[in-house]
Amino acid sequence: MNSLKYTDETDRAYGLGGMAVAMVVWESDRYIHMLDIEASADQGLRLTPDFYMIRSPKSSPRATWNDSVEKFQLTAGLIISNILCRALVKDRQEISTQLRQTIVSQLREEGAYVADLTDNEVETIFSKAYNYFHSIFSHPTIAGLCGKLAESVQSERQIYREQILEILAPLQRI
Repeated sequence: MNSLKYTDETDRAYGLGGMAVAMVVWESDRYIHMLDIEASADQGLRLTPDFYMIRSPKSSPRATWNDSVEKFQLTAGLIISNILCRALVKDRQEISTQLRQTIVSQLREEGAYVADLTDNEVETIFSKAYNYFHSIFSHPTIAGLCGKLAESVQSERQIYREQILEILAPLQRI
């Protein structure tokens, strides 16, 4: 896999499915509202308003920074899961070195912007998430669940949290 761009609707469905898996395995599924294959490229995974809530202005700077880092980690995990689900599950191939470098470069910019993270801090977050999700999407049971989720979002066009969690329920037993 050499590009961040979706090649077709099936590719997009697997990318959205990968992000839903990431939300569930990282126990952040409370933020999922729906998957929408017809939404704009950056709106296919719709999150609840709670995800965008800003800490109280009375919170300490450290608490605010920690919240920013946590949200950055989740965002990085979503991007990585989108790409790895498409590559490892749908295409059964690794991503290219060039694509990996592109992702890290974009995450460096985002990490510096949202949480004033250094390049090394971003690379550590990326490596940890990449290794974790690589093992997740290499698991044969996960591949089957991703395929089922991709089929559902393609056929129904929009699927809501309850249906997503029903499809991904076997993740609780893995």
